[in-house]
Amino acid sequence: MKRDPAVSRVWRWPVAVLGATLLASWAFADQVKIGNFWYKDALVKGIEGGRVTHLNEDGASVNTNLERVRGLKIERYPRLAVAQKAFDEQENEKAFRLLASLVKKIKEPWLRDWVLYRQFQVAQRLSQTVEATDILLQLMRHGADPYYFVQSAQMSFDQLVPEDAEQIEQLLAKAQAKQVGLAGQLVEDMRSRLNASPRLTRTVSKPMIGTVVPGSTIKIQHRSSVVTLSKVLDLDDAITRKLVQGQYDAALADLEPELNGSTKYMSLRLYQRAMGQLALAETHNDRKRYMDCALDMMRIMTYFPTSRFVGPALLETGYIHQKIGRPDLAQKLLESARNYIDQETDPTLAQRLEHLAESH
Repeated sequence: MKRDPAVSRVWRWPVAVLGATLLASWAFADQVKIGNFWYKDALVKGIEGGRVTHLNEDGASVNTNLERVRGLKIERYPRLAVAQKAFDEQENEKAFRLLASLVKKIKEPWLRDWVLYRQFQVAQRLSQTVEATDILLQLMRHGADPYYFVQSAQMSFDQLVPEDAEQIEQLLAKAQAKQVGLAGQLVEDMRSRLNASPRLTRTVSKPMIGTVVPGSTIKIQHRSSVVTLSKVLDLDDAITRKLVQGQYDAALADLEPELNGSTKYMSLRLYQRAMGQLALAETHNDRKRYMDCALDMMRIMTYFPTSRFVGPALLETGYIHQKIGRPDLAQKLLESARNYIDQETDPTLAQRLEHLAESH
């Protein structure tokens, strides 16, 4: 039967409206703030390995280093947008209350840790050092990204009243009994700096003077050193060849798309990027590049504990701690590296390890 054109026109408009409505209902409604710009119509998938993954409006996957992300708005948690607005506008007490309420309702571990980190930042703004310490220890217990951990070195204990100092000491002592590895070392560092605070009666024989953190004011003393690459690197790999040839900027440029995308060689690529950063840090006496190197090495230790690059990561992180005046942590890292590096498996790195241990 032939359809009446007038009837077709009558139905065509409602169907088009229905289709548009369905498409709109499927559209992504999350937002990601990278730098100072909000990317809308996104779907945030998670945070893993120091990267935030989201789908853009075209459905393409985008991976962004966690340190570049300045905000998240998740459609299914509308109060997060309210908290983000308060955070951006420096309404700190309001932001703290909203975040504290929100973190109890979030089911996804990666988003819960992000909200906790935001709450930690606000607590520092408000000089609520006890609360900030407690939040940081929660992140450690969750096994959150090391980027969150290194923020601990920005905490100041100098203006504490004795009651707060005692409460923080109790929190840290309890945590140190349970934390191991990187988290345990950071807790020990916090206790040492707490005890070195001029507001306290307790003292330590060797005050702590810093660690590898964004925004640190530590001055790196220049020391010429050859970047020693692990023997397990494949010399047929194009990026490895560039590192060996001293083409560090080119190697780092080649690594960006892989590290911002999806690769099954993540620990390898993190190690290569860290060594490229270390080489440039040594060349230019660049504090930020030392920090970037240490952060990538810590990610290898945290996310890939069975990787063949754990030993080299421990070694170079120990070296960086030597440079910033933390011989105590450096010694522990270098001692741990001995469990992975020996003369038989990697003689060049073993020699470097012995040299660094002797210079301690």
